[in-house]
Amino acid sequence: MSSFKTFCSNLLENSFSKEPEDIGEKSSKNIFIEDRIRYKLSFYKSLIQNAVKNNSLLVIFCPDVFTCFLLYQFFFDSYPMSLGVVNNATSKSYRHDLWLRVKEKRINVIFGTYHAAFLPFINIDNIAIHDYNDESYKQNITRTFYDSRKVIEKLSDLNKSTLFFVTAIPDLISTKKLRNRKIFSVKQNQKLFNFLPSMKQRISKVECNIIDMRQELRKGKTDLVSEELKSSIYDVIKDDLNVFLFTNRIGKSYLLGCDSCSKIYKCDNCEVNLVLHTDSRYGHDFLLCHYCGFSKVFIGICDICKKALDINIHGGTQAVYEEMSLCFQDVNIFRMDSEVISNINDQYEMYMSFNNKYPSIIIGNRMSLKFGSLQKVALSAHVSLDSELNLPNFKSSDNAYRSAVQCILTNDYKLSKNRFFLQTFDPEHYVIKSILYGSMKNFYSDEIKKRKQLLLPPFSKISRIILLAPSESESEYKAGNLYKKLVKKTSKKPYNNLLVLGPYPSFPLKLKNQFRFEILIKGTLPNSFLNDIKISDNIIFDLDF
Repeated sequence: MSSFKTFCSNLLENSFSKEPEDIGEKSSKNIFIEDRIRYKLSFYKSLIQNAVKNNSLLVIFCPDVFTCFLLYQFFFDSYPMSLGVVNNATSKSYRHDLWLRVKEKRINVIFGTYHAAFLPFINIDNIAIHDYNDESYKQNITRTFYDSRKVIEKLSDLNKSTLFFVTAIPDLISTKKLRNRKIFSVKQNQKLFNFLPSMKQRISKVECNIIDMRQELRKGKTDLVSEELKSSIYDVIKDDLNVFLFTNRIGKSYLLGCDSCSKIYKCDNCEVNLVLHTDSRYGHDFLLCHYCGFSKVFIGICDICKKALDINIHGGTQAVYEEMSLCFQDVNIFRMDSEVISNINDQYEMYMSFNNKYPSIIIGNRMSLKFGSLQKVALSAHVSLDSELNLPNFKSSDNAYRSAVQCILTNDYKLSKNRFFLQTFDPEHYVIKSILYGSMKNFYSDEIKKRKQLLLPPFSKISRIILLAPSESESEYKAGNLYKKLVKKTSKKPYNNLLVLGPYPSFPLKLKNQFRFEILIKGTLPNSFLNDIKISDNIIFDLDF
């Protein structure tokens, strides 16, 4: 048995399960809030035991292929004949065999991405959506974007299944549904894990600190990690404890510009910044577009003024790793992101190395949050929350707040002292203050008021239509014509409750050599409203945006 399989077996042996009737009520929607992988597995184990014992069907949906295979491997040795997995990485022959097993009711548990929703189910007893708030569930077919979580909820309604939303931190919309009792908390109703410290108790044990990066600039410091944070890391390292540093960017620098002539390096095909990476195989730097894949070799000198470029600001995981390697040369330093981890075994080996080598520093993006609380972590830090907070999306405050809270929860709550640091250029922001005071309730209250004033979800639905064209003026002209047509329709019933806004430049404005302008529609959108819009290659529908 491989080391990873041994790890899976140990986790499952040390987990616990409840009797099937203690899990949830039939035909209900429930939410299971837990960030630690061990207790998520315990919950899934109870659902799987229920399915095998009653010869019923359980489907566990995952946001991506990586997570799908990770969960499948955890349970495969315990239930080899009862499990199946489906995603775009499984072979056609395996998918055909799985199709027949589902149709003939010869399987009890399926792990899958959104592909699993289209298997020939006859009756599904339980459905779980793993990492429910992961934006990877947003899918697109040709030019139509949709949220596969809506498809899964519809599948649950059709089968009258018990539905479980499994998430580390619920988003604002889920929280509102929970407060209005449209969904039910498994913990609150069933008290499955009442001997564990609550999330609120774990957060209260962590001392939160805000570092104003403007003060660093005034001192002439341009490092990604502030002097105060480095000093605190040194204190933790002296005690043979671990450190977790989080940034949601990968690469060496995600905004590369020249200080002399102000040139910003952008993709030739898209209106987005090129990201600096180092190719570990060949040892040279290159610039990469994360949208279209365009790349070119980076020589470190400005194309226009021929002066050297400063690459030590706006850094991602790779840049933070290099900075920490210089500051703490005798410490084990690990980096966990998609550039250095390509499969489950790579992630497991890094996770175990981090746990077994003290002191250690781990630097990661969202991938590193999948395991929840990390052993012997006495200090965690969010290096660049502003990069999440300032995205042009109404969900950005919610997403930034939840990523910071997940970062806090990586601290080992069994330790007597835990600290969290948040670096920001905007310490007065209401999200930053909510994090500092550890108040989820205050954040929820502030954010829900703002959304209500602006008629944003959950108080209204938003859809958008994106018009594409080879030139900016043509795209704006097409969007303007469509806007006038839609506004005219809203003057008549049943469309007079809709609000049409725009046209606005999309983000990004240019993508894969196509310029983009968009129209936003607020309100519940009847299917007939868009019936007379011709579907073509130069139009995108993004429903429930």
